[in-house]
Amino acid sequence: HLAFDGVPDETRKSFPDGTTIFERVLPGANRMYPDTDSAPIPITEELINDITSRLPKEVVGYQKKLVDWGIPDDCHGYILRRNLVPIIEKIINDFSWDSKFIGCIIGHRLKRIEGRWRVFFNQDYQFLYDLVEFINEQKLEKDIIFKLLPMAYSSPDTPLSKLLEETRFKQLTKKDITDNISKLKINFIQNKRTYPSSKYALENSLMGQLRNIALGNISLKLLSEEIKKEVANG
Repeated sequence: HLAFDGVPDETRKSFPDGTTIFERVLPGANRMYPDTDSAPIPITEELINDITSRLPKEVVGYQKKLVDWGIPDDCHGYILRRNLVPIIEKIINDFSWDSKFIGCIIGHRLKRIEGRWRVFFNQDYQFLYDLVEFINEQKLEKDIIFKLLPMAYSSPDTPLSKLLEETRFKQLTKKDITDNISKLKINFIQNKRTYPSSKYALENSLMGQLRNIALGNISLKLLSEEIKKEVANG
């Protein structure tokens, strides 16, 4: 019994008189050696180059790129684990986005979103490129990504145009937005007794009230500069 235990059935052919003869094992996993019935696959230079081009890059090379782009060290681990360097590079090359900005969006914001809402994620990270492409096509200021990123992550099947509508975005000029600063400043002073000793609180209040209408229209950095200028004027 032990002599036959584990031997594939087709290895020996039996006859009515009880004798058996060796029979070649059929092609498959039971063969001890590679299937010699098939013609060998030619290994051409073209095939080698094609396979080589599809191999992942060395992590060391990717990390050097992240350093060269000025992306903070605390973003590197997440970006490398998710193999997001190629997407970042494509965004930089195709849309001229600042490398540090998009690196921080992914390494900080997306990492936090993914940690909170991982259950919603059922797509690859191509949605990042599609989101940046949409923002560029719509001629929106790039800070709108702060609003759209969590929405695009949690609702992958919803068109980006629909998500933009859900943010209640309204196109405004820089003047439309900054004209509100003076009025809001007066309201703050009338309702708070701490001014002018708490200019920081005033700046924060103005930024908080104008941030939503600024997103997509002007950069938050520019808005902050305009607010500080108005507060400094007294």
